[in-house]
Amino acid sequence: MEMIEEVRQVVCGITGLAPDFDTSANLYADLGVPSVQAMQLLTELEERFGIALPDEDFIEAVSLQDLSSLVGRIKGA
Repeated sequence: MEMIEEVRQVVCGITGLAPDFDTSANLYADLGVPSVQAMQLLTELEERFGIALPDEDFIEAVSLQDLSSLVGRIKGA
């Protein structure tokens, strides 16, 4: 499974978003993901992939594309 699809599963599981949302949409400004879910998302991504995401990088990763790139880079995938 590609990284973007694995990250999509995590995002959809936490936010309840339909899996067909635009991968370039801003999760917060465009799709309305609240900050509480963003923190849950951070925790779940770190646990699922066995990584530590720097807070600054996570805050800047506002779309699914951004998040999957960040996770892939930190994971070394």
